[in-house]
Amino acid sequence: MDKGFDKRCEKHPAPQATTENVFWEKTGWKPGDFEGKLVLDACCGCGRFAAIAARHAKQVYAIDSSPYALAATEKNAPSVKTFMDDLCHIRSIPPASMDLVYSIGVLHHTESIEASFREVANTVKPGGELAIWVYSQPIFDDLLPVHDFM
Repeated sequence: MDKGFDKRCEKHPAPQATTENVFWEKTGWKPGDFEGKLVLDACCGCGRFAAIAARHAKQVYAIDSSPYALAATEKNAPSVKTFMDDLCHIRSIPPASMDLVYSIGVLHHTESIEASFREVANTVKPGGELAIWVYSQPIFDDLLPVHDFM
C-alpha cells in the first residue's frame, strides 16, 4: 500500500463531511441492505465508511495496513472490529465469510490490483455482494500522488 496513506491517516484522522453521500453513491446500497449482515471494509482508512456501515449492519470488520488508519477507525467507529492486514494477502478474514464487502478508492494503490481484487472478492459469501470503486479522475494531494486508473 502507498505509504502516503499512513501519513494521511495520521494527519487527517477525522471523517470528511462528504462521507455519507459518497458511501451510498459508490456502493449503490441502502441502509436496509445491511440489516443482519456481516460487512467488510477492505482498507478502512480513518473508518469513515465503516462508521456508516456500523450503524446498519450486524457487525462490521475493517482491515488496513496502516496503524494510524486502524487507530482512527477504532476512534471513529468503536463497534467495528479492526485488523492489520494486507489487501494482497488477506489473512484476518476467512474466505466466503462476509455478506457485504466494499473497497472505495483503494485497490489501485496496492502493489497488485489483480491480487488485491481477488483477495477482497474471496471474502464474499456465495450470494453476497461486492462493491469496488476506483478514481475516474486524477486527484491531487500533497501526500498521495494519484493518477487516472479507469
